[in-house]
Amino acid sequence: MNTIRVSVAIIWLTAAVMVAGFAASAVGLFADSDPVGGNTFATAARLNLQENDKDMSTAISPMGNIDTNDGATDYFTATSQITSASNDTDWTLVLVLRDKPDVAAPATITVWWQNGGACSGGSVPGQIFATGSVTVPIAVDLQGVSLTVTKVGGTVSHTFVSGDLLCMSLENTGTSNAQDIKSYANTVSTSGTAGVSRLIGSFSH
Repeated sequence: MNTIRVSVAIIWLTAAVMVAGFAASAVGLFADSDPVGGNTFATAARLNLQENDKDMSTAISPMGNIDTNDGATDYFTATSQITSASNDTDWTLVLVLRDKPDVAAPATITVWWQNGGACSGGSVPGQIFATGSVTVPIAVDLQGVSLTVTKVGGTVSHTFVSGDLLCMSLENTGTSNAQDIKSYANTVSTSGTAGVSRLIGSFSH
């Protein structure tokens, strides 16, 4: 009888450990963190940058490359539905770098909303959630880097309706090919900030 009781206790203990492990995994799957600001956001507040250099969404494929050459600006549009966004916190752009820049590259990142049109038209005054000048460090292949996009002053909050777009621009203000910014899409980093290239911020589906 004692042997049976011990066996039952072991089974229950094993089950409890498995449940706890699943719960911990779930937290990792359904949350993201801003390694700079220390904020924790729901999965809805993360959009992966896609390899066409223009979309950001919850999609995790296909893998590919994102190229933001010196003097150029990439405009990304959220293709996953967004319900609201604000400047409650700083935002964070994570890039998983490839083989460039060879020299630290200056860049400006801006996040805003607009109704209709195309994000490539540029940010809209009064509708900007965050903007900031950053420096992308010399690339180490598959290293994730976190770039803080500072929230604007005052209060900017928006509930999205049909036709509204969430936009982000990544402007490479470098002046030489050595400052091209080359990053991966949907490829997990092996060092630095964990995960894939993505935008993190105070927004939700």
